[in-house]
Amino acid sequence: MTDEFKKIADKEKAREDLRDLKDTLSRYETKNKIRRITDGMLIEKTLETAELDTDWDELADKARLKTTQRENSTPFIFDEMSDFVQLSAGSLALICSSTGSGKSTIAANITKGLIDKGKRVLIIVNEEESDDVGVRVSCLDMGVSIHKYKIKGGLTEEERETVITNMVSLSKDRISICGLDFKGDSRITTSPEGMKALLTRATDKFDAVIIDYYQNVNTSIAQPGIRAHEANEMFANDLDYFKNSIGCPIILMAQIRRGDTDYKERLEGRRLILNKATDIFELKTDKAGSRSSLIVHKDRWLGQNGEERFLGYKGGAYVPYTARFEEDVIKMKAIAVEKLGDVEDEDFKIDKLIEEKLGQDQIDLLDKARAEVEGK
Repeated sequence: MTDEFKKIADKEKAREDLRDLKDTLSRYETKNKIRRITDGMLIEKTLETAELDTDWDELADKARLKTTQRENSTPFIFDEMSDFVQLSAGSLALICSSTGSGKSTIAANITKGLIDKGKRVLIIVNEEESDDVGVRVSCLDMGVSIHKYKIKGGLTEEERETVITNMVSLSKDRISICGLDFKGDSRITTSPEGMKALLTRATDKFDAVIIDYYQNVNTSIAQPGIRAHEANEMFANDLDYFKNSIGCPIILMAQIRRGDTDYKERLEGRRLILNKATDIFELKTDKAGSRSSLIVHKDRWLGQNGEERFLGYKGGAYVPYTARFEEDVIKMKAIAVEKLGDVEDEDFKIDKLIEEKLGQDQIDLLDKARAEVEGK
């Protein structure tokens, strides 16, 4: 075939692909229109003979149930944060953060807080494989730095094997993980159909479901021609159903762009999820201060919109951000400057500095400085 004929053939193939795509989109739009019309007819039929009265006994039962749910809210990282973030069955909590700001880290920390209270957790992840997630949680459980685990020479082979053995023990007893490699098919955790099947199987079996993350549910098995935001919309509608039927809170991570504009404008993907979520938080990282902040944008129970709570960060773990923790960070940075020269704020992480460069003698210096302050 000459180059000219090949160009003609390629153009014709492109036209066929475009026609197929248009046909798929047309069928999708038609299906949606039919569904909307059918739903409207069903609602009209339901209300034809309905009395517009109120079943006060039923409302009282619902009110009592919600009170019980609030009083038995799901643990969130550690006790102080559980008072700030109150989630229960019926909750769909959206936690938004920008790239590199800690979606995976907070997911692991939430998991650790839950298993410490004897809860069972399902983690669904669509950008990491299952063992990566398991290792991160295992490191937290053992108090081992995930950074040390990952870098060459950070841990001995025996220490790494201990982390892996602990991961297996945790998974068998308290955690189930469905990663990007689940059952050898990445579409399970990246499509609305796969996620729907997983959530159906999870109903009434766990104390919390954590999903990392929303925008990566961006393709459809049944309708391969749809766009990413359409897959997001299908998933958001499914989550709206499951939040009330799965029997535990759903905690959903989401990608958000950095900036100071309204969080709704910065959320990537289909924003329908903002309407479906019962609670919305934004996670921001302050590397210079070895801390993160959790900002409330929407709150189901407590009316805390706009409030902010800080979490200290050390060795991959979130810890209570106290005056003492803040003091320790300032002192440790002063020691770092003295020993190593000035440290750029954006790159400064207290846990890595301690583990990689300062060593035990500098930790002893910190303890001594703390003792001097407490002695005053």
